[in-house]
Formats: sequence, structure tokens, C-alpha cells
Amino acid sequence: MIQVNGNHRPPYQVFPDLPPEEFETLKRDIADRGIQVAIELTPEGEILDGHQRIRACQELKVKNYPRRIISGLDEEGKRHHALKANCLRRQLTRLQKKELIASELKRKPRQSNRLLAEVFGVDDKTIAAYRHELELTAEIPQLESFVGKNGKTYRPSSMFAATPAAARMAQTLLSELGDDVPEGKHLSPRTASELINQKRRERADSRVNGDPLPRQIKLFNCDFRGVGKKIKDHSADLIFTDPPFGQEFLPLWDDLGAFAARILKPGALLITYAGQAYLGQVIADLSQHLSYIWCLAIVHAHRQSRIHHKRVINAWKPLLVFGKGASRFPETVWDMFQGTGVNKDNHDWEQGLDEAVHYLEALVPAGSLVVDPCMGSATCGVAALRCGMRFQGCEIDAETFKRARTRIAGLRNERKS
Repeated sequence: MIQVNGNHRPPYQVFPDLPPEEFETLKRDIADRGIQVAIELTPEGEILDGHQRIRACQELKVKNYPRRIISGLDEEGKRHHALKANCLRRQLTRLQKKELIASELKRKPRQSNRLLAEVFGVDDKTIAAYRHELELTAEIPQLESFVGKNGKTYRPSSMFAATPAAARMAQTLLSELGDDVPEGKHLSPRTASELINQKRRERADSRVNGDPLPRQIKLFNCDFRGVGKKIKDHSADLIFTDPPFGQEFLPLWDDLGAFAARILKPGALLITYAGQAYLGQVIADLSQHLSYIWCLAIVHAHRQSRIHHKRVINAWKPLLVFGKGASRFPETVWDMFQGTGVNKDNHDWEQGLDEAVHYLEALVPAGSLVVDPCMGSATCGVAALRCGMRFQGCEIDAETFKRARTRIAGLRNERKS
């Protein structure tokens, strides 16, 4: 049984307990109609939203009420989730909302106006005005720099449960999945169980089937949008990737930009191949999350293609460079690379190994973490190994993933011999 009573307010309870007469009104309503808005809990059983409803259920001895188990939030995310839930659902007066904002500013003054505006559902100019009032009365310090999301977007996952048994199962499933929970998804118990079984099979396969991968290599057979926290926030020194170019894949680019903003370290770079046909939209989508830096040109002798509907003979390929925040090339680079050719033995869309090695060596030092969210047959992984770097890659196609894994494992055996 979850307990909410005590002398101290629980950490994510935004408002104090209801006055006795209001609490009795809530109890009567729950006795008549039941719980209408699901109680929100973490997998560890912490209450994010619904403290008064749970207290009423405990006094009424009601055990079956709707729950939503929320996964994927750190401490700041939990607090912001609770604040946002209360601000959106309750009919707060202007004064009540102002007091909440003031309390949050006093707790952590360096939170940016834009971040708090999103949490409380107000304009950032409103936050700025309240901040100014608190600065004038010396209740918070005057600051020149603020902490925003730093590329971190909280997209919690959830699982609905109607009974205590179902809630316990949801908490167990989400806890076992841990960082493997796909972000921003509403999961069913069946889907979560399938993900856990897949995770167990992958662990078993890595122990039994084929050669082990080098320690500095991690490969994931999944869409990069579902990799979750397997690739940690702010961990990558460089992303070097080659997403598919077709029109049907255009929605992928905005997701790629958001993914890069999450996992790149501040100042780190995203290097991505792109086709010329939709280059304008690709640049616009990536620019929603990152800063455009440059467009490199990759040229291979005798490699040309005719783009009939554009009436163009294409003889070069763009390699776009974007940065997270204040980014630039660490040293001077040529913006055209003359390749020696492309080997298509491993994958139909495979790019040249020589340009991957060239730019990895030019942009990040040995030991850096390089990530390829659309790795194909892991050409970037091969380049990272040759450059003495760590590598993490995602590939959605099962057969291509197997080829990539075999290729990386084979390279390890070559290094040993």
C-alpha cells in the first residue's frame, strides 16, 4: 500500500494537503464516481501526481483505481512532470501560479525562462517578469547565464494499470527494462514483455553465438529512435552517419536532429551524408536542433549518376556538418575529399571507408566515442576501430545487422593474428 500521510510533504507533491472540507468533497466524489484521472507513479512506486486521490482511496479502502506508471525521468524530470501535471489540470489562479513559479525560481535560479515557461504553460516573458521581481527584492541572485535543457528532452514512457496487481507488474516490467524503455511510448504489458525477452535473447546471443565484439564496440539491432538510454545523454564525441535519402525517409531527419542533440556532448559534431534532391529540407530539419556549420564534398573517380527528373549528372556527395551549441572544426580541414572508391560487398548503400577514417582522425582524438545511428554494415565502426576509438551503432534491419556484427568481429580477429 502506498502511504502519503506523515509530517513531511512527499517530494513530488506540488500543493499542501487539501483543507478538510475540500478533502471530504473529494472523498464523496470518489465514492460516487471512482477515480477519473489515473494516479501517476514511477516504477519505484513514487507518486508523481495524485497524492490527494490516493489519500482518499486509502480512507475509503478503495484498492482498484487507474494507475499510470511513468518511466524515463531523472529527479529534475520528475519534479517538472509533477508541476506540469498540476498546472495543466487544475484551474489555478494567477496568484497560485505565480507562487509556484517563484518557489521553483528560488529552488533553482539558474533554470532558464524558456524551460520554466514550458513547465508552467506560460509565456517566457511572464517568467522573466517574475524573475525580475525576485531579483529586485534579493530573493534570488542576478545571473548572467542560465541552465536550459542542454539538449535533454524529457519524453517519459508509461504503462496503464487498473488494479494493484497490474500496477505491480507494470512497475516490475519497467524496472527490468531500465534504460532500454523506448522514449515517449505508451506500452502495454505484452509489448514490455516482448522487449524484455528480446533483451534477454540479445544477451544470450552475445554469449553463445559468434565471436565476441571488441570491448569498445556496442551494436544495437533497432531503430535509433527506440534505442532509449542504451546510448547515454551527452556521451558522444562525434556522430558520423549515412541515413537513407529517399523522400519516404524525410521524417527521419527531424528525429535524427533530436537524437543528436540528446547524445552529443556540448560543442560536438554531427557529420551526415545527404542526397542533393532534398537537401534544403534536410538542413531545415536538422537546424531545428543543431547549428549548421558547413557542407563538405565527397568525390569518387568514375562515380557518377544521372538524376533524370532533375536533368542533372551527379558527381559528388554532400557531407553535412552540424554542431551542438557553440561548435566548430577543431582544426582546419579541406571541404572536399577525393575518395579512392566504394566497396559495395557489405551493403548496397555503403559509403567509402577512406573518408570515414580521414574525418574521424581529423575531428576527434583516439579514445573518443563515435556513434552511427544508421550504421548499415558498420563502415563507421570499422573506421573507429582503425582509429583507436570507441563505437556505438544502430541498425534496424536484422540481416544487415548480422553482417555488421560479423564484419566487426572479423576485424578483431584480424587484429589478433
